[in-house]
Amino acid sequence: LENKIIELQQRLDVQNKAVHEYKDQENQVKVMKQEMHKLRSTKSTESTNQITDLQAEIERLRAELVKEREEKADVITEKEQLSEQHMKVVNALQEEKVKLKEEVDLVNKMIQEEENRTAEILKKKLEEASKLLMRDFESERAHHQKLVKEHARLQQRLENLQGEVQVLTSPQGKGHNRTPSNLSAISIESFSSSMTDQADKSPEEREEEPDKDVTDQGYYTSKKAKRPENLVDKVVNEVIGSKPQESMDVNLILKLQSRIRQLETQKSQLDSQLDRQEDATSPSSNKKSDITESALSTLTMQELRNENDKLKREVNKLMKSIAGSTNFDTNDESVSAAGREFMDQFEAMTDELERRREECLQLRAMLADRSIGTHALAKEFYGGQDELVNEDNEIAMAFRTQRDLNRLLQNQLEKTEKEAKSVNDALKKEVETLKKDNDRQQKLIGETLNLTPEASLEARIQHELTRLTEENLDLRETIGKQVEKIRKLKKMLKVYAKRLNDGEAAEIEAELAKEDQQDGMGVVPSLKHRSMEYMGMLEYQKDDEPMLVKHLITDLKPKLSSTLLPGLPAYIMFMCVRHTDYAHDDVKVRSLLSNTIIAVKKVIKKHTDDIERVTLWLANVCRFLHNLKQYSGEEAFQAENTAKQNEQCLRNFDLSEYRQVFSDLAIWIYQALLKTIQEKIQPMIVPAVLEHEAIAGLTASKPSGMRGRSSSTARELDDKDYSLDALMKHMNAFYRSLSAHAVDPELVKQVFRQLFYFISAGALNNLLLRKDMCNWSKGMQIRYNLSHLEQWLRDHKLQETGAHETLEPITQASQLLQARKTDADVESICEMCAKLTVAQIVKILNLYTPVDEFEERVPISFIRKIQERLKARKDMDGNNTLLMDTKYSFPVTFPYNPSGIALESVEVPPSLHLDFLKRH
Repeated sequence: LENKIIELQQRLDVQNKAVHEYKDQENQVKVMKQEMHKLRSTKSTESTNQITDLQAEIERLRAELVKEREEKADVITEKEQLSEQHMKVVNALQEEKVKLKEEVDLVNKMIQEEENRTAEILKKKLEEASKLLMRDFESERAHHQKLVKEHARLQQRLENLQGEVQVLTSPQGKGHNRTPSNLSAISIESFSSSMTDQADKSPEEREEEPDKDVTDQGYYTSKKAKRPENLVDKVVNEVIGSKPQESMDVNLILKLQSRIRQLETQKSQLDSQLDRQEDATSPSSNKKSDITESALSTLTMQELRNENDKLKREVNKLMKSIAGSTNFDTNDESVSAAGREFMDQFEAMTDELERRREECLQLRAMLADRSIGTHALAKEFYGGQDELVNEDNEIAMAFRTQRDLNRLLQNQLEKTEKEAKSVNDALKKEVETLKKDNDRQQKLIGETLNLTPEASLEARIQHELTRLTEENLDLRETIGKQVEKIRKLKKMLKVYAKRLNDGEAAEIEAELAKEDQQDGMGVVPSLKHRSMEYMGMLEYQKDDEPMLVKHLITDLKPKLSSTLLPGLPAYIMFMCVRHTDYAHDDVKVRSLLSNTIIAVKKVIKKHTDDIERVTLWLANVCRFLHNLKQYSGEEAFQAENTAKQNEQCLRNFDLSEYRQVFSDLAIWIYQALLKTIQEKIQPMIVPAVLEHEAIAGLTASKPSGMRGRSSSTARELDDKDYSLDALMKHMNAFYRSLSAHAVDPELVKQVFRQLFYFISAGALNNLLLRKDMCNWSKGMQIRYNLSHLEQWLRDHKLQETGAHETLEPITQASQLLQARKTDADVESICEMCAKLTVAQIVKILNLYTPVDEFEERVPISFIRKIQERLKARKDMDGNNTLLMDTKYSFPVTFPYNPSGIALESVEVPPSLHLDFLKRH
């Protein structure tokens, strides 16, 4: 009741307070109303006075407005008069301006025409002068390169004559059998190098190379013996020429080879499993924590054994399922049941591992909570003495046991996961191998499906030989690596034996570390930064110069060079030149450069048929030439150099004269390379471009007037070895060789420009001499074959090299064979055949033979109209030859191509056997 009274009293106080506030507000309202009445009376008085003033102002403004209107009317009238006068003046000035503008435009037009006329005259004169200078320069360059070629020919002739003179003046008379007294140094070097080459080659390489008659080893006058039959062709011919019942033996051989491959695969799998088991049983992988705590430890071990047995059973089950699986791609719909089971088991094991890790985290959190609870319990019941709660250390024992148990389970799961992953990787590799083999077999089946038994057998044998060749190459590469490793290990063994005898244990450890580092580097020179700063120079003794030239030039194989830094011999040679410049030894640098030139020439002369070796030294000579320019110190060649490269420029010697010598050497190697390539593709030009029938059915009908043996001859010549595909394969091989040895891109373009000119000239000359090729269907076939060559240029991004333009003569000849030959087509034919001479066009028209009897021959009147129309052609003045010059060669240039490789980062690999070089 008291609370209720207090509450009512409080409410009464609040209401009283509100009543007082309301009364105050009413008083304020009354005061405000009184003030408002006062303001209204004052405002009304002021408004009445203001209205009177405003009315007076309005009257005054009205009077002024009337006055202003009168004045405005006068001003408007005056303005209109002035505006009329102004318009008259403006119109007069505008007319005069138009007249003056027309006169100015006329004068400007005359001036512009005069300037254009003058500029065109000057431009034409400059272009003519520039073309004249370029023609003179090209002719001088071509003349110089012809002189280089002629000089090389004369030098070779001189060497041959010297050899013949020596033969004639020898005491033995004929036979060129020299005694040790008169045996020349060149003969000894040639013979030793050739024997070294043959000794270094594998038996397969010896079989692939042509046998040589070694009765003459002097001055490269040895006669080449007959080239042995190709091994592949020999086997195929033997199989084809054998009896039909021998095919069963071949099938048996193929099956046995397949079984051998399967056994090798199983052996590799067993080896990998053995390695994994050895790794698993090693001491480093069997570190287990000891559990030595009473009954809980025994129970934990028992649980682990049960878990291990369970995992083993699962692993055995997985291995059995894996054995029948060949596809583990989960995205593939055709995955086998065993593969799906394996992947499910693997995912389950991964989930189990994640669950166990989460349990470990939860257990740790529970232990932390338990420690807190134990502390609270001890505080409440044991007076804060925590040790009484865990007096027997049972909690720590349980924690350690659980921790060890989790660790063992985690290690076991990681081991199982690792094994499953390794097995999965091995099976994936096996699946990839089987897929490739399956694709190869499917391709072979598709190719041999419609063939005769003999052709099918031949295709299978060819396929098997190709596969064996690839395997042999892989095995040869592996053997090379193993031989190199054995050589290093033998070298290491000698060093360690010597150190052990001397008792230098510390140096042995340092040598081991050094050899391990070298094994990691391999044979490829690495570009890396070391703590020691090198100057980019290589020092050698004067007595080591023959060994330097021999190992770096004479004995260098293209196969080894392809594994090295592109242009490495050129860099090493230039680094040696830099040291001679640093030492200011002019005799040494002159001897080095002279011996280098002589050695390169000897290598090219000896291996002139080896395109790989010729390409290798063309690339290295060009790179050495670029290095001479880049580090010459001339400002024209320093634009793209770094500051370090500018510091490494030659200081004491001016080798500008040697640049011309190496340029001539590069020209000579370029000509030798082109000659070799042209000799290889020359037999393929006519079968590939003219006779190859890629479009079936066009030549079914024999042209009228053609003799019966022509078609049979064409069929005989259309051999696989000389087909369009063979020519394309050779072109791809040439391009790969040039790219592998890092030949300058501009030089590659010039090589294929010259090569396509040779193809075009050879094809056109043969077309002009064969009547059976001059018909509409052959024109279609030739144009189709040429389109493949043009596509090859586009695929290799060589269409801008000028090679496409060199094909225009033969292309226009094929178009001429396909074109209509009526009087209305005279103008179009003359415009279409801009690259053909009058004699060539007339010859093709005269040789043109109708395909069937419904097609008419080319009338004589049409040929005469063509001759009359072509007489007015300016570009044919003085050039009316019939056959193209197949020996014509475009002048070659070597555009400057600086290198971005720092000389101080170039290392000499041990495979070059240049241990006597000292790096600075």
